[in-house]
Amino acid sequence: NLPAINVDASPGDIFGKLQFGGMLYLEANNDRFALTSDLLFMNLNQDVVPGRIIESGKADAKQLAWEFAGLYRVGSVLEIGLGGRVNNVQAGIDIERKDIGGETTAIHASMSKTWFDPFIVIRVKGAVQDKWLYLLRTDAGGVGIGSTFSWQLQAQIGYQFSPLFHLKAGYRLLYMDYDKGEGEDRFRYNMKIFGPSIYFGVIF
Repeated sequence: NLPAINVDASPGDIFGKLQFGGMLYLEANNDRFALTSDLLFMNLNQDVVPGRIIESGKADAKQLAWEFAGLYRVGSVLEIGLGGRVNNVQAGIDIERKDIGGETTAIHASMSKTWFDPFIVIRVKGAVQDKWLYLLRTDAGGVGIGSTFSWQLQAQIGYQFSPLFHLKAGYRLLYMDYDKGEGEDRFRYNMKIFGPSIYFGVIF
């Protein structure tokens, strides 16, 4: 039951607070169908700025997102399909609050929430001369089942070094607006997560 807080941090800011993070993407496909799995995890930690009430402290946040999808090829480079995204957000604070008389009181608070967003996905994927790779992907969903609304955009371009290895660079933007509960049980997460990405791929 806290007031809404606005957060505006660049990818560089996030990277500076990153304790651990990782992404793992897996795909199985043939000429018509594709099954995908995309895992994202990040653990952020930052010192609390001291003030008149707070002596010191730390705030941390962990986010785990796993999305899966099944796609069907309807053209030479166009695919459409259905999928879902499981989201888990954990956040906590440990602070020393100043008391009258010069003493401090340790305060700890934490919360965790998990939800599922179904979505529709459209993907354009192909290669130029079997060497230069490109991918454009978008999905939209939530529709009140999990988030009120969620959407995502991805763009990638890469190079196929051999039949086994490729390297791609891209940009990703993921938006989720989740708002459930009332009063002290209310939980709201309304965020745009964005930034550049680099992928090293192995094909087998």
